Formats: sequence, C-alpha cells, structure tokens
Amino acid sequence: MIGKHKAAPNFWALVAESDTIEAIPDDLTTDADIHWAGEVIGAIMRTPAPDAAALRWKLDYVLAECGLDGEYLAQTLADLDRFLPNRSPSPNG
Repeated sequence: MIGKHKAAPNFWALVAESDTIEAIPDDLTTDADIHWAGEVIGAIMRTPAPDAAALRWKLDYVLAECGLDGEYLAQTLADLDRFLPNRSPSPNG
C-alpha cells in the first residue's frame, strides 16, 4: 500500500500501484480500495515528475479527470502529442 512510498516516492512505482488498483473489477471494489486509489493518485501528483514521460502521464490524467468538452479535450491532447510526444501508459487503463 501507499505507506511503503512515503519516505521517497518513486513516480513509476506509484503509477504501477495505481494500475493495480484500477485493475480491480468494479463489482469487487471496496471503500478501502477507493480510499487507497485516492491516496496513491495524491502521492503521484505530489511527486515531482522525474522525466518528460512522467509529466505527460500527469497531464493526461489531469485532462482526463477535468471534465473538458470532448472536442476541447481531443484538441488539447493532440497539442500535447505535438509538443510533448513522450506518451506514457494511459492513466485510466
């Protein structure tokens, strides 16, 4: 769980932990899993991006969660692809 990352969080280890949580089927997700997911995403976002791919991961995540209109989101992501092409694994699977 998140406790192992408190001293010196490793960005990509946290992303892997987030992916593990996201892989839990919806019908098996508990309140504890939801809390865990929030803790891990918080740790990811507080951790300085170690490289451009990590920054891209953060931007993809924030943009996917912000509720932008589909057209605006698509254009913003296309702009990111042009200017920051180090695409990382999708934050939402």
